[in-house]
Amino acid sequence: MLGDLPGPATPRVRGALYTPPTPGNDASDTRRRVWGFWVRSRSDGGSSSSSSSSSPVVTVLHFLRLVVEDDAQTSDEELAAALDGIMEVARREAAGCGASSVEMWNPSARVAAVFRERLPQLQGSIVQRNESSLASLRWFGAGSVDDVEWVANEKFAWC
Repeated sequence: MLGDLPGPATPRVRGALYTPPTPGNDASDTRRRVWGFWVRSRSDGGSSSSSSSSSPVVTVLHFLRLVVEDDAQTSDEELAAALDGIMEVARREAAGCGASSVEMWNPSARVAAVFRERLPQLQGSIVQRNESSLASLRWFGAGSVDDVEWVANEKFAWC
């Protein structure tokens, strides 16, 4: 269904995988892979009217998941190479479908640090959401709300 959205181009690639070079070219050593997949979304820019001509259509490429399979064994240099390659594929796909931006929700602290310190040319920024697309939870359990930890707080299937 997502591939049938109107727009400049049908998505060709919906993710990327980085497998680091291994000593002796051991292709079975997949422990340090880094991968991500994404979807593009289109909206009328938040217009509540039925006429789509009054608001521009906004296309965004959203990472649904970014995974560093063996974080402890992956050096920052290797992670930077992986993220740079994956983002190159994502940016190419975003440009091909007319997306205005590429978004990744809730990257790990390490991934955010590598983007900030080793990949400044990508001009990424961290945005704390406090007005829209907020994750929500209604909890009646015992214990303090300070003990709640969001796990896999990622964008998908918003109504």
